[in-house]
Amino acid sequence: MGRYQTVSGSPDEKATNPSVHAGVFSNIFCFWANPLLAKANTPDGLTSEDLWALPPASTAKQVAAKFDPSFRQTRSIVTSYLSIFGWRFLFLGVLQVLIVAGALYGPVVLQQVLELVESPQPFDMDRAMVYIGSLLGVKVVQAIVSSHTTFQSEVIAHRFTSSLQQLVFQKALTLDAKSRRDAKADISSLFSSDMMWIVSFSYYIHQLWIIPMQLGLVLYLLFMLLDTAAFVGAAVIVVTLVLNSGLAHLQRNLWRTLMQLKAKRMKALKAALGVIADRKLDNVADRQELLPEIHTIRSQEIGALCGAFSLSAVVTAILYSAPILVTAASLAFYTLVLRQPITATKVFTSLALFRSLRAPLIGLPQITAHFMQALVGLRRLREFMNLTEKDPNIVLSPNQLSANQYEAYATHNVDIAIED
Repeated sequence: MGRYQTVSGSPDEKATNPSVHAGVFSNIFCFWANPLLAKANTPDGLTSEDLWALPPASTAKQVAAKFDPSFRQTRSIVTSYLSIFGWRFLFLGVLQVLIVAGALYGPVVLQQVLELVESPQPFDMDRAMVYIGSLLGVKVVQAIVSSHTTFQSEVIAHRFTSSLQQLVFQKALTLDAKSRRDAKADISSLFSSDMMWIVSFSYYIHQLWIIPMQLGLVLYLLFMLLDTAAFVGAAVIVVTLVLNSGLAHLQRNLWRTLMQLKAKRMKALKAALGVIADRKLDNVADRQELLPEIHTIRSQEIGALCGAFSLSAVVTAILYSAPILVTAASLAFYTLVLRQPITATKVFTSLALFRSLRAPLIGLPQITAHFMQALVGLRRLREFMNLTEKDPNIVLSPNQLSANQYEAYATHNVDIAIED
């Protein structure tokens, strides 16, 4: 049986996270995680006692000690995020660029090997093995870099989530009576949805500039392969992106409406619970009279939700078909208009390059939707953080009294105490 302990006990060397003291080789290949994985694959499985403590830098105390002062000074979540995670955030962007470069290295090697096969000269096995060996090395490095990039992105997302949660919780404790009655003070929606979208977008934000760069690089490689026929594919991509931009704007409006309806429903539900408590409505029939308003708002909310996901389905269908349209249009223009013969090298290399467009074209609308939702969540969180707070000087503790206040109390022989 696992144990739950609110206050941590004495430090346990066994519970210390091994990544803190792992060597370079162990960190590169994540060998420090093998004991936990081995224990998880046993019949007994894992218990709470088998889990390691968080690394010191990832604990809520350490994260809040950096994030809170920055936010108090700048009053900006984005600025505070960049000031705390900026350099690591930038380094992860560079690593993601290397991952994209590794993904595009495969079509380049494929073209070189197929050209050796189609060459009238004898097949150069040594050069082909160099190409294949280099591809193997690049893919191994890409796999390691991709794993570490994902892990470090998760670490930043965890620390950012902890910072936002502590910030919201501390703000909720200091709200004055007027702010507590405000609809913006509903922290349940902040924790359940708004904060999730903000953190999720911070995880994918680099893709906003990496995807256009990746599209441009693929089009350049296609131009070197298919000449001006690549611009036909580029035109199809531009049409797809313009259409996606318009649909993303509609998605943003739908998600904003959905958030407003959700807040309205929570307010109506809270009011209904207040009426039940004030009037002591124990009869089910009396409580049923409070349901029509809630059901009406819920129906509107479900309608907006269906519209948002229907629009998302349309966007996904368009972007799944985009690589096929780009491939067909480019090859048709290359053969029918430019009157150029199609070789195996051109066909398979162009197919590999067009296939590499599928992931960014599919991921772009999802990231755009995350961006729109994160903007709505960030605005709501900013409104919550700007609510008025209680005056901390209304009740003074001995530690808050100045020397002049101590002297004034002593001069008038004032002695204040609160007793049962």
